[in-house]
Amino acid sequence: KFRVCSSYKSIDFEFQNSFAPENVNVKWSRHKRIADSLKYGDPPIWNKSGEGDNGYIAGRCNFKNQIDPEMQVTLHKGKKGFQTKVYRYSIESVSENGNAVTLANADIDLTVYADIKDDTQYHYLAVEMKPKQKFVISATLNLKLTLEFIKTANSKDADMVSTFSKDSDSMGRSMNSICDIDNEMTIESKFSLAHQIQQNRDDVISPGASSTDVFKFLTGCKLIILVFDGRWIEKSLKIVQALNHFYSQVRMHFVTSVEVFYVSMDKDENALLETIERSSLKCPAIKPQCHLSSVITQHYEITKAPYMLVLSDSRVVSEISGDVEIISTLEGKEVTRMIEKWGNIMSRSESNVSIVSLSMLHAPVSSSKVKDRTVEMLKEKEAVIHNLESEKLFLSNSNTELEDEVTKLNDKLVRQTSLIDQQFKKERKLTQESKLLEAERDIRGTLMKRGVRGATGRLWRSRFFQYEDQKILYIDPKTNQTRGFISVPEIISISSFPNPQQDKNNASFSITVPGRTYEVQARDHIHMQTWIAAVRYLMEQSTQQVSIRGIIGGEKDD
Repeated sequence: KFRVCSSYKSIDFEFQNSFAPENVNVKWSRHKRIADSLKYGDPPIWNKSGEGDNGYIAGRCNFKNQIDPEMQVTLHKGKKGFQTKVYRYSIESVSENGNAVTLANADIDLTVYADIKDDTQYHYLAVEMKPKQKFVISATLNLKLTLEFIKTANSKDADMVSTFSKDSDSMGRSMNSICDIDNEMTIESKFSLAHQIQQNRDDVISPGASSTDVFKFLTGCKLIILVFDGRWIEKSLKIVQALNHFYSQVRMHFVTSVEVFYVSMDKDENALLETIERSSLKCPAIKPQCHLSSVITQHYEITKAPYMLVLSDSRVVSEISGDVEIISTLEGKEVTRMIEKWGNIMSRSESNVSIVSLSMLHAPVSSSKVKDRTVEMLKEKEAVIHNLESEKLFLSNSNTELEDEVTKLNDKLVRQTSLIDQQFKKERKLTQESKLLEAERDIRGTLMKRGVRGATGRLWRSRFFQYEDQKILYIDPKTNQTRGFISVPEIISISSFPNPQQDKNNASFSITVPGRTYEVQARDHIHMQTWIAAVRYLMEQSTQQVSIRGIIGGEKDD
């Protein structure tokens, strides 16, 4: 037995577009054992580190608080060493309404890091995750894995059952242990959904039938169907209408063996009551944010809606995610076949037929009756063949609908990707414009400029410089007259003076255009660097090719 602790440090991401992860959760799990990082502290903070030439966005999510969930794990050791025991780490982005999207995941075999020779082993891991979304290029989870050796004993001993701490001791929360579900059937058999509903009757609303009818046959139900929905879902109205149609079909063919419940995922009971009134909900409904709803969503790990679960003896036998309203297209026979397939039960009409057929087999047989029975058996055979053909047609139509839905989703993805690309280009353009304005602002102010001709020739004179229409104008501050300009598209180079020629402030630089080199002096070294950077940026952004001499004619002293 080991005590295993996962201490999360950071997550390195690389995305294909401008996606910025929010409310990131690290889920550490094996079967029904789950430890979510969001239950132990705040989500990590996203810091963008750079952008590649290929448009990829790179960054890191840093955990501000110490997140270190623990599990007690039993490893079985044979002649060849420990038996493999794999745990999964999943990185999720959780929305405000609780829906989780898996960005990436990876499996880790704990036996690789376990050793009974040392009491405690520390492993600093950089786990490369497998991307689960198209926009995720790479993801690396950085964590410290600690394995503390507890004891060696027989696997049948009661205290060798693996336990899981849902809450950290350091957070002052209660330690809640559950069995290690390597055998899921054992733990499932202990949970009875029918019993939970019976014990929490006050959490159930029965709009279409009396509460007595709902609970009368619940214990003997072969199937319980749960439909998870909420008013905040865009297709909620269609889902409820489809559910009403489906529920009517179920009540017609399966009176005591099947029950359907609407599970509200809303924030309060008023939203459920509005749904019942607006859509005339027929089936019983489980109130939102109640004890029963919490038990169901936690046990079956419901993290999204709309969602439909089909349960037999409290175990999941089928599920539908997203397109729950598809049940509205099913008619009586189709509903009957689907439920019989799920629960291995018969409708009222078919059970009667079976009883009649059974009584005929034990009746005295005459030649005429043999003939009649043969004819009837042939008819039954034809009916079975017809049902099989109908089932085949139904499956074919379902596949066609699924293919159409996949096509629609792909088209939607292409449109959304295009919109994201457009938004990214727009943001990049705004960034460039912002940098351009900043450069134009920096190229404005007083510098010393050295003359090249005239009576006083090479003297340094004060000139006011400003940028205008791809030209750097220099003006005599005494007369306020423009003495000339430097054409930015014509600039060949700009650089600081070499050390032997540099002034005491290390602030002199030169601008070279065809036919002339301008010598300019800033007030200090930082001022010079700002000017050089701004001019170089304008040179990069310049797209026009202007043919000018580089200096204006008629200069007297410049």
